Amino acid sequence: MLAGLDIGTTTVKFSVYYENGILASESASPYPGSTSKSCISGILIWNTVKKVIKLACQNLPAGAAIHGMAVSGFGETIIPVGANDKVLYNSFLGNAPEGAMELTEILGKISPDQIHKITGLIPGKHHSAVKIRWFQNHTDIYQKVKKFFMVEDFIIYMLTGEAITSVSSAARSMLLCLETEDWDPTLLDITHIDREKLSKIQPSGTLVGEIKNSLCLELGITPGTLVFTGGHDQLCNAIGAGLQDDETVINCSGTVECISHLITQKINKNTELFQLSPFCSALPNAYYTFQAPVRGCSALDQFLLSSGISKEHLSQTHIAIQKQCEQSPSPALCFIRGSGNGIQDTINKPIEADRKMSKSKSLIAKYQSMLESIAFEDKAILTEWENAGLPVKRVFFVGGGAQSDYWAQMKADIWEIPVLTLQSSQAGTMGCMLLAAVGTGTYGSLQTAFTHCILTKQIFEPNTLRAQRYKQKYAKYMSIRS
Repeated sequence: MLAGLDIGTTTVKFSVYYENGILASESASPYPGSTSKSCISGILIWNTVKKVIKLACQNLPAGAAIHGMAVSGFGETIIPVGANDKVLYNSFLGNAPEGAMELTEILGKISPDQIHKITGLIPGKHHSAVKIRWFQNHTDIYQKVKKFFMVEDFIIYMLTGEAITSVSSAARSMLLCLETEDWDPTLLDITHIDREKLSKIQPSGTLVGEIKNSLCLELGITPGTLVFTGGHDQLCNAIGAGLQDDETVINCSGTVECISHLITQKINKNTELFQLSPFCSALPNAYYTFQAPVRGCSALDQFLLSSGISKEHLSQTHIAIQKQCEQSPSPALCFIRGSGNGIQDTINKPIEADRKMSKSKSLIAKYQSMLESIAFEDKAILTEWENAGLPVKRVFFVGGGAQSDYWAQMKADIWEIPVLTLQSSQAGTMGCMLLAAVGTGTYGSLQTAFTHCILTKQIFEPNTLRAQRYKQKYAKYMSIRS
């Protein structure tokens, strides 16, 4: 058996698969307790990881053995670790305000264009290099730090004792050179970051070592389980959906709504506008780019919570409301704020203005308009890519949102392209499993692994009539949005 560990911003998932990609056991857990919206504890992440691994292993058939696993981690979050593997400070999430001054300082020494040429990134205060500078300027921990880990290499280190990260995770730091796939000396010098305080970089799917014997007993996992580098969570989602050509896009709808595109053509002026990361060694000349325009399922959850739905009933409420949504466009038009903390109504709040409409119908119409709004934001990105010479002919829809056939059909109608869902509900853990499968020699290549393990569940074709109606509403949406 093989496994994948997917560490997200709100939830950790661990899936164990048979070699043909069929799920054997799975466990998922949100981070417990009260967590800040802008930071998280590395200790909390580690404890949640141990919890889900232990639960999944308890549900395996008797005598089952996990041969190998890989790890994916979210975002650019930095976890500072000192002597005796002590976590020295809470870790900032992407929306944390810290780092604005440090970004300005860095851009005073090197231009955004130069940073993009080296790293493929459009500079932002959320990038790891900027947060490390913040630690240097505002705390006394820099000299105490043994390693500044990102999420993937932190968990790999805690499992194996080896400080190794993947190229795709390192690519989110604003310190990686795309050409050499190593830490860039110029950027290290500008940010005053010592190379020794960062993990060694290896391609996704590289063998790191075995899980520590002491941990195997605690977690109930097979002694000698091999650990491989996985990657940034969106890369692993793309691999888990079988992305291998530049006419297919991955739409992962989880905490945030994310769209990933593979770029196999030579980088030119059009693609200089995008953030680029190396894909993986299976496609050595390819890059992937992704955008996360708005919060995804978390925005829908927040809307229902603010409407009086309890957290325990969220899942069943999503299902119940979608059964009552219209097949044609909603009469409401809403915009989801970037933070995802609710909605903003436009056009004079048309729902509240209709006194004949009951409160329940108003909630349903607004909920549907939120689904539409998220899909409209995705469509704006798809259009941007097409204008840059990156056509899209099909979309693989993955993540929690992909469990909704209603939303999949709506997206096909709005985007006017086929939307495909997959048999595996967890693209992130599947992507990690596939990397481990190639690493262990179970499959000779990712392409072979794709053929054996990734199966299409359903294809949603655009409905011509609904597509035309949505085209009109999208034009209205974009005119107000701009």
